[in-house]
Amino acid sequence: MTVLIVDNPFEPGTDLVVGELAEAGVPMFRMDMAEFPSSLNFRASFSEYLWEASSPRVSGPST
Repeated sequence: MTVLIVDNPFEPGTDLVVGELAEAGVPMFRMDMAEFPSSLNFRASFSEYLWEASSPRVSGPST
């Protein structure tokens, strides 16, 4: 199981949670809402009591 963490930029409390989860060895994915949907896509489905999700990164414009 992977924990999904959704936050906004500059949320220091989220860094504390991420640090504790990392220290405990919990798999996680942090999703910054500032990147959604311009450079981050998120897809989820629910079937037979099981959530499945994927988040392929999308390339942004070249600079």
